Amino acid sequence: MKADRRSVAILGAGIAGLSIACELSENGRVLTVVEKSPFVGGIARSVEKDGFIFDLGGHRIYSDKKWVIEKVKNILGGDLDLVSRKSRIRLGERFIDYPPKPLSVLSSFGLWEGTNILASYISSAVKTKVNAQKGDSFEQWVVSRFGTKMYEIFFKPYTEKVCGLPCSEISADWGVKRVGVESLLQAFRKALFQANGLSRTYAAQFYYPRKGIGTIAATMADKVNKGDNRILLGWEVKEVRWQQKAIESLLIANGDKQEELVADRFISTIPLTLLVSLMRPALPPDILEAALKLQYRALVCILLIVDKERITDDHWIYFPDKDIVFARAHEPRNWSEELVRDGRTSLCVEILCSKDDQTWLATDEIITEKVVADLSNLGILNSDEVMGSFVERIPYAYPLLKLGYQDHLAELMGCFSQIENLHLIGRTGTFKYWGMDDVIEEAVLAANKMLR
Repeated sequence: MKADRRSVAILGAGIAGLSIACELSENGRVLTVVEKSPFVGGIARSVEKDGFIFDLGGHRIYSDKKWVIEKVKNILGGDLDLVSRKSRIRLGERFIDYPPKPLSVLSSFGLWEGTNILASYISSAVKTKVNAQKGDSFEQWVVSRFGTKMYEIFFKPYTEKVCGLPCSEISADWGVKRVGVESLLQAFRKALFQANGLSRTYAAQFYYPRKGIGTIAATMADKVNKGDNRILLGWEVKEVRWQQKAIESLLIANGDKQEELVADRFISTIPLTLLVSLMRPALPPDILEAALKLQYRALVCILLIVDKERITDDHWIYFPDKDIVFARAHEPRNWSEELVRDGRTSLCVEILCSKDDQTWLATDEIITEKVVADLSNLGILNSDEVMGSFVERIPYAYPLLKLGYQDHLAELMGCFSQIENLHLIGRTGTFKYWGMDDVIEEAVLAANKMLR
């Protein structure tokens, strides 16, 4: 087993790891990036199947910070399109715009039901103001801001499908991150007038690379993987060896090959709970116990090639119905015409689950058959129009923000903060529900701090 010494060792070659690697390598740091998978990008990668390009879940670039957008443009050489967003919710036989607009709500639900939704919102708003309390759970957070009717119609069934938990057991932080507005009235106002400082949810436009979101990670990797720098794909971190407030080295492996990687600084973007399990010597029992209480949701993407010119003009469609196996779908052609070919279209369908549960362990054939059957029953496509299908699994897609997760997270972050040459960044690395722009911003700021 040989040893190699670097200025910086980075665990994970997703957007977080590659973003900070770009910044550090441009400033003369010699580094190694270690990635378990045979590809870069993590969840923000694109896969090509028979000439069709798919993103895993449909990612976009949006930020209210211009320098973040300029950073991405510089990476890609300006190869970004500005796309006007259209998204809808499928409720029974109806479609409703998402984010919701007043006219869409009235036309979809009718005057009577639409009025009831508004009355429910007003009632909840008055109660919240009188009680001056909005609650810690996602259920309390939504009801106090959108009313009981809107909660029961959309937020409850969709969120429980995504998280796999009752909304009463999900932290209100999920609402802050996923919903992004403080009330139904504010949602209508932002959807109608596109006010400044929009959250990601309510942005009417976003940037998108013509050849798929994965071109960002691929281009970053090309910039980093030069000179003495290394990006090791297919190498797994087996141990993180530390003593007296400092990490000394990593034990990494690729099949039968092993290597000890020594560095001055270590940056981890891998799942926080996984990092805990790799520490040698092991961390204290209370930290191990806290890590067991933090969980991630897994994602299964069913990628379909469809013998049809176009299915919809939506970027996303959300499916809260519990009898439909998937939660969301997107049609790549609506993001960029360069993702499809031969007059055909494609579809990426998302199922959220837990790693190693029944859905995760099901065969590709069983999952695809169920998805195509549901799509056919919904009238979205016919089963004989599916010309090809592929399944991709992502074990750590979203941090699951359960009630009380903040206390467990604080224990872990407090423990790791005592290791002076370790830096944690990224969505999975810090257990934060962040978008790509948040991750890029954090990586740049972290690099700047390290370079001082």
